[in-house]
Amino acid sequence: MADVLTAPIQRPRQIPSLDGLRALSVVMVVALHTLQRYSLSHHVPLFYYVLGNGSMGVFIFFVISGYLITTLLLREREKTSRISLKSFYVRRAFRILPPLYLYILFLCVLWMTGHLPGMNGRELITALTFTRNYVPHVGLWAMEHFWSLCIEEQFYLIWPTVVALCIVHHKGSEGRRMATRVALAVIVVEPFIRVFSFRFLPGFHNPGAFHMQADGLMFGALGALQQGHERFERLYVRATRWPWLLPVLLFFVSGTLGMRFENYWNMPVGMTIDGF
Repeated sequence: MADVLTAPIQRPRQIPSLDGLRALSVVMVVALHTLQRYSLSHHVPLFYYVLGNGSMGVFIFFVISGYLITTLLLREREKTSRISLKSFYVRRAFRILPPLYLYILFLCVLWMTGHLPGMNGRELITALTFTRNYVPHVGLWAMEHFWSLCIEEQFYLIWPTVVALCIVHHKGSEGRRMATRVALAVIVVEPFIRVFSFRFLPGFHNPGAFHMQADGLMFGALGALQQGHERFERLYVRATRWPWLLPVLLFFVSGTLGMRFENYWNMPVGMTIDGF
């Protein structure tokens, strides 16, 4: 039987279900921050934190990002027989940097007018260079959410180059197979990296660091790389026969264990299981 990896794959430009997942991830993050604020003066049962699992919400967003970025790269490969990293980075820059810099400019105005205490040059530099998640002693509340943006930008810096190299140096479908092996390798070793960093590298065990969150992005990339593969499609059909069963089960199991045991669950396997 011919390997369907050799045939072009029809990849839709707009995927409504992913928009729904984005909305879900945003709601979960907002719910978590709301519960944390409410818990300052009231008791909040564990069940509500499970429903408002902001960590899982961010993880969902990473999976979506890995899938979409890899899909864009593969679509360009199918249309032009090459991947232009220059074009990719130009498109990403115009999409992300204008609103980001406008927000940072707004914070600078507040800082200079005395309305944003705690702002300093260190905070500003780490925000502009997307290194905030690796620099200690930065904690301005107005930039707390930058850690996830830093992970996204660091992913953009590394993964497109990996995909391009795999495709350039391997003919036909072998390039996708090689990229798939890289994604799988990252997923397998990521729990060990997290535990090792937490145990032996106290300066690099920040949960918001790229090397602590890479498996979520790789799950999305793996889905894009395997889309159209016969075995993957058969597995996907079986897994989605009852589309809400597995996500709901994982949501409550992982959410409950994550909230109850925190890093004792999340660091070894919890974050990786969320990627399923």
